[in-house]
Amino acid sequence: MKCSILFLISLVINCSAFSQNKTNTSIAETDYFEFYSDYWINLHHFLFQKASSDQEKRIQEDGHRLLDINEAVVYKNLNDKQAKKLTEAITYYKKNIIDRSLHRRLGRERVWLQKQPIDQPITDTLFSKRYTKILNQASEVYRTTFWPIHTKQNKQVITKHLSTIKKLEANVFSKMVKLTLTDWPTKTKVRVDLTAYANYAGAYTPTRPKFNLFISTLDPRIESTAGIEILFHEGSHLFFRYGGPYREGISKIFNKKGLKIKYPGHLWHASMFYLCGRVVQDELKKLDSTTHQLIIDSRNVYSNYNTPKFRKALESYYQNEHDFETTIIKLLDNLNSQ
Repeated sequence: MKCSILFLISLVINCSAFSQNKTNTSIAETDYFEFYSDYWINLHHFLFQKASSDQEKRIQEDGHRLLDINEAVVYKNLNDKQAKKLTEAITYYKKNIIDRSLHRRLGRERVWLQKQPIDQPITDTLFSKRYTKILNQASEVYRTTFWPIHTKQNKQVITKHLSTIKKLEANVFSKMVKLTLTDWPTKTKVRVDLTAYANYAGAYTPTRPKFNLFISTLDPRIESTAGIEILFHEGSHLFFRYGGPYREGISKIFNKKGLKIKYPGHLWHASMFYLCGRVVQDELKKLDSTTHQLIIDSRNVYSNYNTPKFRKALESYYQNEHDFETTIIKLLDNLNSQ
């Protein structure tokens, strides 16, 4: 009897410990991706954007507005205590966080947040007691107010697009392998965090300390086929990574030609926008008669690169009419003649 009681006590303790360490699990999967609606990651991006407003400003510059999921109503219904706690957290982010890029300088914080339990306050004070206190304080408000509408939006977005993603991903990445002269460089599924807010661009892909996609579900593009291209564009950063054949190829050919123009540091990214957009456009066309507009055009991205000659060179490469070196030479010569 005594042994049985001890066993039950041990079981309760172990189960309690497991519960306290519960973290987010994926809400959807494909052959290439795992999609998450992570509590602390969403709170982090929410505070960052309320402190910086850079995503909303960029959307407005493009003539659009963030999707309305009744956040204004939630704000209006906050009591004075809740509003004070949230304001203090946003102020902390303004003074201490937003001067660091979500993409490049908040990687350690991002990975740390992904490891935190979702059903209780954070006890880990790795970065500072103050930062942990601020997050917990904001969480007291966020969990019962904004989080329910944010995670609902995240899940609705992936539910809408999941079937199409599954149908397209093998062909999209097969084509991208050929275009970028490199294989998909991971055997594990890539994590995609769906967040109400992301960075100024609405989506970003840090590679350190680990590869991770972040996509805003309040970006108005997410509702159309542009949302599909955004996912595959961000995923294609794996192909266009530092040291990869495409980016290294541009550098080697540029140095070999001895051009006097400044090195076109974003030519690889402009190329990725066009090539990935064309692949997605053609694969979507196979599914139905919907005409997909490339994001490089709809958002007027890299307009300094996106000239008729740029498009002609990359389209010839996409159609397998020219090899990689010939294409890069044409792209560089075009820039040299501008």
